[in-house]
Amino acid sequence: MEGKRLDDNNKGAPGRGGKIALACGAGVLALLAVGYLALCALAGRARALPGTYMGEVDLSGMTQAQAQAALEQVSTDRYQALEIPIQVGDETVTFSAKQAGVQVLADPAEAVKAGKGNFFAGGWNYLAGLLGGKRQVGFEVRADNAAYVNGVYAQAARMVDQPVEQPHWELEEDEQTARVILYQGRTGQSVDQAALAQALEDALGAGEAAPIVAEIRTQAPGQPDYAALAQDIDRPGANATLDTETDEIVPHKLGLKVDVDRAREILDGLAEGESQALELEVEVPEITTEQLRAALFRDVLGEATSKVSGTANRLNNVQLAAASCDGIILLPGERFSYNTATGERSAARGYKPAPGYTANGSVDMLGGGVCQPSSTLYYACLKADLEIVERHNHRYNVGYVPDGMDATVSAPRLDYVFANNTPYPIKIELEVKNRVCTARILGAKTTDTYVETESKSYAYVPYQTVYQADESVPQGTTKVLTSPHTGRTAEAYKLLYAADGTLISRTLISKDKYAACNQVIGYNPLDGAPDGSVAPTGGQVDLETGLPLDENGNIIETGTEGQPPAETTPAEGQTPAETTPAEGQIPAETTPVEGQPPVEQPPAEGQTPVETPPAEGQPPAETTPAEGQPPVEQPPVEQAPPEGQPPAEGQTPAETPPAGAPQGVVVE
Repeated sequence: MEGKRLDDNNKGAPGRGGKIALACGAGVLALLAVGYLALCALAGRARALPGTYMGEVDLSGMTQAQAQAALEQVSTDRYQALEIPIQVGDETVTFSAKQAGVQVLADPAEAVKAGKGNFFAGGWNYLAGLLGGKRQVGFEVRADNAAYVNGVYAQAARMVDQPVEQPHWELEEDEQTARVILYQGRTGQSVDQAALAQALEDALGAGEAAPIVAEIRTQAPGQPDYAALAQDIDRPGANATLDTETDEIVPHKLGLKVDVDRAREILDGLAEGESQALELEVEVPEITTEQLRAALFRDVLGEATSKVSGTANRLNNVQLAAASCDGIILLPGERFSYNTATGERSAARGYKPAPGYTANGSVDMLGGGVCQPSSTLYYACLKADLEIVERHNHRYNVGYVPDGMDATVSAPRLDYVFANNTPYPIKIELEVKNRVCTARILGAKTTDTYVETESKSYAYVPYQTVYQADESVPQGTTKVLTSPHTGRTAEAYKLLYAADGTLISRTLISKDKYAACNQVIGYNPLDGAPDGSVAPTGGQVDLETGLPLDENGNIIETGTEGQPPAETTPAEGQTPAETTPAEGQIPAETTPVEGQPPVEQPPAEGQTPVETPPAEGQPPAETTPAEGQPPVEQPPVEQAPPEGQPPAEGQTPAETPPAGAPQGVVVE
């Protein structure tokens, strides 16, 4: 039997040497494992891992308390002494961390926890730290003194900040000359505040004192706007004027014009920030400040007066209306409205009942008499040669101003309006003293010519006296129901004279027709119609015209031959000429031309007739009373002159309303 070889029996099994090697490897692994576990155990301690930093502060192996102390020490040692220079252009401003109240804000607990993770990961990070690895723990550097930080930014900005300056100009003028100062633009520059703040934050985070260079931004100016230059400078001249609210003189303005081509040439030649003056074309206005100051309300341009008669109530109304207009100032081109100036003629404003005529006869009405100031003012405006915009004559002559010089008003239908057509302000003076109404126009004369007025009255139409039964009249007496008026046509002229008295022109201002109005006398029917009277058919007459009425109240067209045509007025605003004047054109007082009949001057509107005997040849206005009855009081009646002749001197027709006046409305 064969025996086995030893080598054959051990084929494929490790040898003794291999077993030793395996044993050694396992031992090393075991040692490494033990070592790693030891590292993991070390990493799990309440200390920061090796290689843990907050900025430049090494916190390796520190406990939380030690890390807190280290951070506080860094804030004290490093940031309290840190000063960072900021270079702005050629200058420098220093940022002090201490004055800024810089603090390092971090959580030491985070430093201890950083990099540990789970048990096995902590060992690896511990080993990495031992081998030189670093890990940063987050922290914040904060400046608590915001006022100081903003002050540093502002100081840096002041060193270079210059706002961009666009090309511009400034006007310089006095009362006679003017010029414009042209300024070339200038490039603007400023510190980039956002970039500076970021750079400073980065430097504080690193704890470095390296200089920071501030970034400078620039902005170039634009091109001059020559259209805007002309718009700003060019202007027409303006006369000096008066502020009617403050009574202060507003200085004149020179008319100016800039030479744009010359301005462009000057600005093109100027360096940034340079300036140069350019003289302007100047036009001195017609009225300078000094001229206005010297001439303001210096002259009486026109003046007129009228006698105020009638009741105390009528005088009160005349005074109120005059006071409403007194002191009003009109600047050149401005208009005056009598109705606007006087306002509502009401009891609340102090107006009282006074005689006025309506279509139903003479009654007391609020505001009776307000036409006298308007007529007197109109008369003064004629002499001042002002522009008359709107004027209406009465239907019957008024008596307190010459024929053609009256101006009736009845709001809102009829107004008296004139305009200041002079180059200077004018002031109205309208007052009533001792029963005399005086109107003055104050202003400044600009020529040595002067104006006179002239009026001619002709085509006289006599009135008739008629009687009307009226049961309200006491028996044995009579009562004037409608005062008489002689009809006529009046022409008013403006006569312009040179300083030496030479007549320059004679211009027709207006041609007015004043209607005749019959005298109507009431009597008691029991007395019977007075002898010689004209007894109207139907026993009634129209109180406005004095013409008889039929039983239906219609006017009987008899005895009207020779009555003047209905009053008409020309178109408003028409320029006066040697023709029928436009509505609103003014009559002028006339000194009768040699050979002309004198102009009738009737009594003032609203005056109560005085008991006087009738003029010779007049039909009796009172009846001879029955035996034993008292005599009848007879008011005066106007003597109708022969056709084409003026009335006898001293005759005084009373004013009556225009035809068509609304019932119940005072028309003076």
